[in-house]
Amino acid sequence: MGRLDFIPDFSAEIKALLPFNSDVGLFVVGVVYFIALFLILRTLGYIGMRIVDRLSGKTKTTFDDHIIEAAKSVMNILVIFLAAFLAFFMVAPEAAIFGYPVREVFIMLGIILAAHIAQRFVLALLRWYEDELAPMGRPKRKELFSFINNIIKIGIYATALTIVLARMGIEIGPLLAGLGVAGLAVALALQDSLTNLFAGIHILADKPFKVGDFIIVDNDESKKGYVEEIGWRSTRIRFPQNNVLIVPNAKLASSQIINTYQPSKPMSIVFTVGASYEDKPDKVIKVINRVIDRILKNHPDIGDREFKIVRLADYKDSSIDYVIVIKVKEFMAQYGVMGEVKRQIYYEFEKEGITIPFPQTDVHLFQQKGKKGKKAG
Repeated sequence: MGRLDFIPDFSAEIKALLPFNSDVGLFVVGVVYFIALFLILRTLGYIGMRIVDRLSGKTKTTFDDHIIEAAKSVMNILVIFLAAFLAFFMVAPEAAIFGYPVREVFIMLGIILAAHIAQRFVLALLRWYEDELAPMGRPKRKELFSFINNIIKIGIYATALTIVLARMGIEIGPLLAGLGVAGLAVALALQDSLTNLFAGIHILADKPFKVGDFIIVDNDESKKGYVEEIGWRSTRIRFPQNNVLIVPNAKLASSQIINTYQPSKPMSIVFTVGASYEDKPDKVIKVINRVIDRILKNHPDIGDREFKIVRLADYKDSSIDYVIVIKVKEFMAQYGVMGEVKRQIYYEFEKEGITIPFPQTDVHLFQQKGKKGKKAG
């Protein structure tokens, strides 16, 4: 039952030639066969890989490169398996390992090895998609690819384990039922964790933000910062003050998120400066434009050196307000740029004699003469 007709059986000849204990002799000869077969198969595999490498270098796609890398990663273990398989069946085809026929043992090992090879090739396909297809219009999603690979890996190995257990004669029906009950109990116990897990999957799939983006949570200025890590339970947001806010994924998924890096990192900033009513608007706008042109030319955090808006905005109680709109490279750059604009405007206004008003109220007092009343008699 353990024989394979296409593999020659030399066990009888070897036993007849051995001058000592046949079992020990078969083991020694088996080791020699294994080493010889390993070297032969490894050499053939090396030559084959060199040929395939040269052919893949002539193609434009990276698909074959990823497949070859996957093949190289399983080459040694595959060669070891084949060498052991051939050596056993050439020397001791009727042997048993742990009570199982050697043929059955190698079938089960082959199933596990096939699962490992399949998992490596799935990973190669995902990496190819990430490196070559994702830049063609879709953003790279390393976290999502990693999660998909882990799910597929678990599925492949679980299937292989189920087949192996069935071949070993272990009844897997009660085992699967028991695992189902245990899974339900675990799911109830880890309800919050699972909620955060699936919320994390939703965040990775929907991609409202990615690692490195600057976000504002629920329009709350105290909850703004750079996304540092998107985990399966929580997301870490690093504040400009270098503190870290850890938000459960379930809560974050239901929050309103302002992503300052979408659709792109450069953003417009809008702010106002005031001048007194005594200063003519044309003069004030000219002075502000002079400052803005200087900032656009020299400041390193400007996002668009051609874009600017300077307009009269409003008449306030104590001043005429002028609005300024310029673009900066990213969200946090606005504070440095805005501070520098206001600083230079102060000195430019001072040089040009333009007054920056402050809130004040003029109170005029009028004394009203009252009529004199008649004295009572």
